This record gives sequence, structure tokens and C-alpha cells, in this order.
Amino acid sequence: MKPEGSPVGGSDALRRRAEAELGRRPTDAVPSDSARLLHELSVHQVELDLQNEELLSRRAEVEAGLALYTELYDYAPVAYASLASDGTLVQTNLACARLLGQERSLLHAMRLGQFVVDGDRRLFSDWVKSVFHRSTVQRCQVLLDVAGVSGSVGRTVQIDAERVPDSLLCRAVLVDVTERQQAEASLRLMEVQLRESQKMEAIGTLAGGIAHDFNNILGAILGNLDLARQDVGAGHPALEPLEQILKASLRARILVQQILTFSHRQSEPAGRQAARPPVAETLALLRTTLPAGVQMQADLAEAPLFVLASATQLQQVVMNLCTNAWQALKDGVGSISVVLDSVRMGDGVTPRVGHLPPGRYAHLRVSDDGTGMDASVRAHVFEPFFTTKPVGQGTGLGLAVVHGIVATLGGAITLDSAPGRGSTFDVYLPLLDAPVDTAPVGPVAPRVSVAGQGQHVLYVEDDEGMLAMVQRLLQRLGYQVSGFADPHAALSAVRAQPRAFDLVVTDFNMPAMSGLQLAAAVATLRPDLPIILSSGYVTEDMRTQARRLGVRDVLHKENTIDELGKLVARVLSPTIQRS
Repeated sequence: MKPEGSPVGGSDALRRRAEAELGRRPTDAVPSDSARLLHELSVHQVELDLQNEELLSRRAEVEAGLALYTELYDYAPVAYASLASDGTLVQTNLACARLLGQERSLLHAMRLGQFVVDGDRRLFSDWVKSVFHRSTVQRCQVLLDVAGVSGSVGRTVQIDAERVPDSLLCRAVLVDVTERQQAEASLRLMEVQLRESQKMEAIGTLAGGIAHDFNNILGAILGNLDLARQDVGAGHPALEPLEQILKASLRARILVQQILTFSHRQSEPAGRQAARPPVAETLALLRTTLPAGVQMQADLAEAPLFVLASATQLQQVVMNLCTNAWQALKDGVGSISVVLDSVRMGDGVTPRVGHLPPGRYAHLRVSDDGTGMDASVRAHVFEPFFTTKPVGQGTGLGLAVVHGIVATLGGAITLDSAPGRGSTFDVYLPLLDAPVDTAPVGPVAPRVSVAGQGQHVLYVEDDEGMLAMVQRLLQRLGYQVSGFADPHAALSAVRAQPRAFDLVVTDFNMPAMSGLQLAAAVATLRPDLPIILSSGYVTEDMRTQARRLGVRDVLHKENTIDELGKLVARVLSPTIQRS
């Protein structure tokens, strides 16, 4: 019989172990009832000892597992927390404490909602309720105001939480997505910049094509105008309208150059430039485009104010500042003021600006009475692609272009603005001494070039108007001219009589053969025959290829009437110095 409490069923193995253990101990030689009872008790005692050993072993394993779990929980790189139904932090790991900027011992009994910024607390409260009313994982994203090294900082945190079954707690994972959001914002900005860059590249490509065709037209207009002015002579009634056509054509030529320069397709070298003329020309152009509700006042110094810049750069500065002022006017109604004068900086009266050393500066001020800018906008206003306008209504390039030009020219720009009181931009550019010869510029006089001596010029141009005009121009200057609209026909003429020509002037962009291809072919027939290349759109790559082929010079086609005669004379008469 087994005493009460003896192992049964699954405890047979334990009993066998106990009996085997007991069997190794000394026993009485003659068994009796008391001896058998004592034996059973001894077996139970051994069973208990074995069970205690096993329990102690299991306890050690559990404690080791718990220690490992606790270590993994505490030192996990992800923030974990247990929350009560009111958002109280019941348990947190070290990563969560670091995220919240607090000692872990201080977090317990605090509410996570205490760290949520005011604008997100309603969202957070609704999220907590949804966690304890639903059985699935709930997610929210809120901005936390946490303690940082240099004070309070904002961290955007994504929280995923699920209620613990049969409990009043939920487990939560907190992930700091601040850097990810910044990276995504940076990526979006790069995408915008890429699109804007591609747009500018497309504009530049389009501008190059337009410039070539438009400059063909302008070259023919300007050339024929000059010839007509020479034909009618002084005092003729037609001279005045011809002068007006000439002025309009010259403005068109400047406009094309502005487009090319702005689209980075053509650079204009800086030189001693009077600031007043390009500023006045730009304002005249703006007055024709501004809405009726915009009033523009200009106060421009009579002195030319020479600076080291190009006319196009100054025009871009004025155009972009005034356009920005116009767009800042509320409902397109208000006033813009433009002032151009000179200042002496650092003389005790006018303070220095930024890094600029003391000295005399040309000063351009553009003011408006528009909406103005707050501090956050002022801090970024000169950054490329920064704009407060809706998507599709602004590129954010205008003021960045102004800042870049001013910095390139060794100047500085300042901004004074506040919401409700408009904005004022002040541009300072180092002032140069006026040149010795400052005689006023009068009406454009007919061009005078060195007369030819019957030299034979082969002229190749696929535009019929330009072809006819240049033939007349060169013939009037004393040259024999053979004109060809087809470059293949021109090449055949050289092949037939290589020594018959003294000079080749060829257009660059022709459908049958480019001017560079023609120059290369002519060089194989007669290497010493000088060649001038003409184009409505001149690039640095074109100049490089032309030099490699031995082309003597490259002519901007829109400047044909001004420069071709002198250029032909210089190439044919090496003794004539470059002007």
C-alpha cells in the first residue's frame, strides 16, 4: 500500500529515480511492516529532494531568462513603454527615457501626454482611447517637446500600441521619425530643385534656338536699317522713324541677351559699366508690364555711377527685385520705389554693411508697401527655390539670383521687412572712378569700317534676308562678294577655284551642313584661306571647336552691322590692330 501523497501517474519516473537512489543506501536484512513504511517514507523524501533540485534548476533558468529579457528590454535601441488607460507611463526602457529626455526613475507615474505639444494633444488623447477600445494595433504620429542638450527640442514620434489582453495596460513602441522626415523633406526639396534645374535647362535650350532664329531676323533688320540710314542721309523725313525702329531693334537684341544670360546659356563679361542706363532701361520696360494698380516712383542719380559689372547683371538685379516687390503687393495694388545713388560707407555717418570695407558704393534701393515678411521668411528669402507662393506660381529663384549676382560683384544686399509694413532691399556695389572720357552718348551714328580693296569674300548664309543684307553691306565697303545659301554649293565653288577667294564668312547653324563642317572641308582644300564663323547663338564649346579648326574669329550675328566690316578688314589686313 502507498502512503497518502505518494507520486502517481506521471511521477513513476520520479519514484524509480528515488528508489534507485534509496537502493544505494544500507537497509535492514529482514524487512518488516515498519521497515517497508520507513522505506516508502524514505522514497518520498528522496522524491521531494529531487523535485526541489529540479525546481531550483528551473528557477535559475527562469531568472536567467528574465535577466536576459530585462537586459534586452532595457538596452534595446527602440523605445518601449507600457501605458495605463489614462496615458500614464507604467514602465519604460532606457531608449524611451532617452527619447523623452528624462531619467527613467522620474518617468513612472508621469503621463506621456505631458510631452505632447499643445497642437497634437487632442490627436493623442483620441489615439489613447482607440488603443483601449480596439483589439488591433493603433498608430499615431505626434510632436513631442522633450529636453535636449541645449534646451527644449521638438521630436516627431510615431507610436504603435496594442492593449494587453485581460489587462488595463497597453504595450507601445515609440520611433523617432524626425530625421526621417527631415530626409524626406530634403529629398522633396532635391526633387523640386531637379525639376527646376531641368526646367531651366529646357528654357536654356529653347532660348538658344529662339536666339539663333531671332538674331537672324535682328541681324537683317539692323543691317538693312543701317544701310537705309546711309541711303537717306541727314535731314531726310524717313530718318526719324528709322531711328525709332533702330532703338526698338536694339532693345530686342538686349532682351535676347538677357534671356540667354538668365538661362545660363551665355555669359556676359563684367566691365566698367555705368549703372544708371541699364537701371533706367529696366524700369522703362517694367512700367509697360505692371498692372494699373501699381505705382512706380524712381529717383535715379544723374551721375552714371560706374561699377564693375555687366549691363545684363544690373538689369537682372533690378528686374528681380521689382518683380518681387510687385508680387508682394496685396491684391496687386500699391507702390514701388526705386532709388539709385551713391554712398560713402564707414565715414562715421553711414555705417558699414556686412563684410564691405569702407569706401564709395553705388546704392540701389527697392521698396514696396506690400505684405512684408516675418523673421522665418527673412531667414530663407535668398535661398534657391525658397518661395512662399503656391505650387506652380513661383520658382524661388529671383532673389537667389540677385544675391548671387551681388556677391559675385563684390557687393552686399540687405533686407528690412516686417509683416504689414512692406519690404526694402538695399544693394551696395563698389563704385569705380569715372573714365576720363565721359562725353554724353548721342544718337547712334552710321557704322564706319575700313574700306576693302576688292578682295573676294565668299559668304554662306541660309537665311535669304541676311544673305542679301550682308552682300550689300560688304559690297558697299568695297569687297567683291559671292553669296551662297547652300553650303554644298559654296564648297564646290572653293573646290573649283581654291585661289579665287580671300576670305570665307559662314553661318554656323545650317540644315545641310554646319559652319564648322564647312570650315573643316575648306581647310582641306586650302589651309591658308581665313574663315570667320557667324552665329545667332555663340557658345564656349563652339568657340573651342572653331579655334581647333583654325577659324580666325566668331561673330555674334546680331552684331553683324556693328562688327563685320571691322572684322573682315582686320582679318584681311593683319596690320590693322584690334579695337
